[in-house]
Amino acid sequence: MRFPDKLYLAELDPNERIENFAEVTRSVTLSQVQQEAARCLSCKSKPCSTNCPIHTKIPEIIRLIKNNSLKEATLLLLKDNPLPAITGRVCPQERYCEGNCVLAKNSISFGAIERFLGDKLLLESTISPEELKPKELSSKKISVAIIGSGPAGLSSAFFLTLNGAEVAVFEALDKVGGVLRYGIPEFRLPKMILDLQISFLEELGVQFFTSCRIEKEDLEKLVEEFDYIIMATGAGLPRLIDIPGINSPRVITANELLFRVNYMEAYKFPEKLTPVKRPASELRDKVHAVVVGAGNTAMDAARVLRRLGYKVIVAYRRSISESRARYAEITHAMEEGVKFKEYVVPVKVSSTNDPIHPLKITLAKTKVEGKKVITLEKTETLYASLMVLAIGSRRNFIEGTRDWIKDFSTKTTQSRIFAAGDIIRGAATVIEAVADGKRCAEQVLER
Repeated sequence: MRFPDKLYLAELDPNERIENFAEVTRSVTLSQVQQEAARCLSCKSKPCSTNCPIHTKIPEIIRLIKNNSLKEATLLLLKDNPLPAITGRVCPQERYCEGNCVLAKNSISFGAIERFLGDKLLLESTISPEELKPKELSSKKISVAIIGSGPAGLSSAFFLTLNGAEVAVFEALDKVGGVLRYGIPEFRLPKMILDLQISFLEELGVQFFTSCRIEKEDLEKLVEEFDYIIMATGAGLPRLIDIPGINSPRVITANELLFRVNYMEAYKFPEKLTPVKRPASELRDKVHAVVVGAGNTAMDAARVLRRLGYKVIVAYRRSISESRARYAEITHAMEEGVKFKEYVVPVKVSSTNDPIHPLKITLAKTKVEGKKVITLEKTETLYASLMVLAIGSRRNFIEGTRDWIKDFSTKTTQSRIFAAGDIIRGAATVIEAVADGKRCAEQVLER
């Protein structure tokens, strides 16, 4: 149900968007933002802010927009959120701020508002880095090494540099961004926005060093060179399932698919030299791909495969209503032609003699009892060209450091080493990683 006065982002037509990787949602105008801000009730309880992982001062920001004080609104937004153009696009607001608005389903579209302010910041340079820095900085100069340049690392880097620390971010790959670059498709987060965000951090004073994979011995050297270390290495290792035939070359992980497409731009093959198996043009929408799982990563994989020309089926062991994926991503996937098969789990993969659909995937029926998923004896069969596993990710620990990490705590057993993001949570949301990065920076600055 759509409410006539609520702000909704315009979207590309589904038939158009599956032909390319252009961003699906369109930006909003100042007039639209002001009209949306005018709907805010400025309630005293502020449930939107309370339920935001970084406690963005949403009512105060909206009040400034109502007064046409956009610069002040952006400055206040940046006090809590260093990546508004990114979180405005990928944060599950329906779970946090918008989902707790007193207007219920007619909630204020704060995601669109923060995206608008974030885009103006990056595209129009509405605020210079110097304007962000507090007038009085700590007289004690500290140096911090951050390992990983995903949202947690970028968040820590922002807040530390803003408060006078010398910050060096070490990234294992040759481009900065971590999961923001290799995990999220272009049609959800344009790389131009990510690149502008990184450039803004560089102007602020953050130093980035790419192609630097940090091993245990490197970490020991960093401890000697820097006052503090923040490990923000993420959770990029895929989870697998142990069933017959799972090692078929036609079975890949969503992590690999998304890395090849998002980071290496494999969809541009042969212009880009890293290919991804895709149907011939005359077989578009006739070749099946099966995605196992139904989280955000599964939705990204399914929507990427649609753009590569596959007819896609998402197989999930529960109902889609139980998925942790954003409602918008599930809706977009459905609009783009992705089909969903609920209460099934793969139990066997075997080969066929069909050159188009060489995989035979046996799915067992499931039922849910409480928190448990029970596999039943009844089975069905799907034939496909490709099977993609999107059933979760494991954390990227630097060898020898696993015992240092305390789950959900930014403090480690090492006094000068902190941790943030998916490395302490497992695969979570971008905004949770941003919150961890901010908390890490505050703890370092308190030392």
